[in-house]
Amino acid sequence: MKVARIFYLLFFVFLNVLCGCKQQVDTSNRSYFTFDLEDRKVVPLVQLNDSVAVKLLFDTGDGIGYKREFMTLDNDILSANPSLSRNHVLGTSLLRTAWNPSRYPAIFYDSIQLKLKLGRTEFVYSGICAIPYKKQMNSTVSDGVFNIPKSDTTHVWELNFENNYMEVHSADSYRFPKDCMLLPLEDSEYGPFFVTLPLKVCFSDQNTLTIHRKFFIDTGYARDIVLLLGAQEQDYLHQREDAVWLQDLDRYIRYYTVTGTLFDDLQLDSLRLYTLDYKNSVAHPYLIGLNFLKRFNVFFDMKNKRLGLQPIDNFQRLVNPLYCRFHYSTEKNKDGRFFVNCVGDYKENYYKTAGLQVGDEIVAIAGIPYDEITLEMGNQVRRLSVLDVDIVRDGKLQTLYVKVDHNEPTGD
Repeated sequence: MKVARIFYLLFFVFLNVLCGCKQQVDTSNRSYFTFDLEDRKVVPLVQLNDSVAVKLLFDTGDGIGYKREFMTLDNDILSANPSLSRNHVLGTSLLRTAWNPSRYPAIFYDSIQLKLKLGRTEFVYSGICAIPYKKQMNSTVSDGVFNIPKSDTTHVWELNFENNYMEVHSADSYRFPKDCMLLPLEDSEYGPFFVTLPLKVCFSDQNTLTIHRKFFIDTGYARDIVLLLGAQEQDYLHQREDAVWLQDLDRYIRYYTVTGTLFDDLQLDSLRLYTLDYKNSVAHPYLIGLNFLKRFNVFFDMKNKRLGLQPIDNFQRLVNPLYCRFHYSTEKNKDGRFFVNCVGDYKENYYKTAGLQVGDEIVAIAGIPYDEITLEMGNQVRRLSVLDVDIVRDGKLQTLYVKVDHNEPTGD
């Protein structure tokens, strides 16, 4: 009897040890990342040519990188590691991002075999686009940009937002999680990162809107869902009065907080719809970004052209605390005078309340000529409780008194 008990005890010990071994996960192929809230990007550590460790932004929106299998690197990285480029200069050009109209110099290096290792998995890129990346993108986090190579037809790329890591799997042996939804990736001239989503949203007043569209997946863009110029739903959204207006470079962006329903049964709380109604270089009017994707573990199946979305429970919005509310914008004419071309149309806008209108020429604020206000001066002026804004309207000089709300919410 005692022998039998000892046997069963040893059997259960062995079984527990065996189960424990099965639960151990090989993490050596994972590249972990953390989020900088002022940057809000997926930036894993990678190895270039087995010797150079850099942190690169993973950006499916990088069309140049995908089309030509280039990666973008900061000039300083190449200066410190000249062997990466081998001086194979293809040419120079002036580039701009899809979101920023300003141009910056770029040098292209072609016909090279640049190896990138993500975890234990290696990929080969054929060229480099060298730019003043950190300065141009105002980034202290990443040294450049990479995308999934166009030639990759054998892997599943995992973006795990439950534990913040990237991992590349062999598509032949990989098994998706049971609760993972698989959707076709739709190819285009801009790459395979398009997916059709059946999305229904509900506003705080219980009005609903169905957005069953093809979306471009942009892992390099922080916001949830963006409807750009040309999106049919913009007319409806811009008639609503619950928009939050944010300063976006020298312009504005608006967002609406909604509850989303995906595939008729998956609830997405505190979802944000953003609208841009000015021109930029984004190739598609419907876009999903990082704060949408972070609600899932995301899988790019490059062999079978599928997107996998596995819902997770621990979604936390990435909020950049530096974003300010948009009040107004100006445009400089050929004579060097500044005219108001937009005033944020919401009741909390204290410039609108004070009477500022489109077409007003702003001459001075707090006694400082408008064209002499530096960024530092602007920050000091905003600390005042009341701003004297001198304008010219219909040829007459007048002063508006703007009562500043120092408790105005910030962040996005």
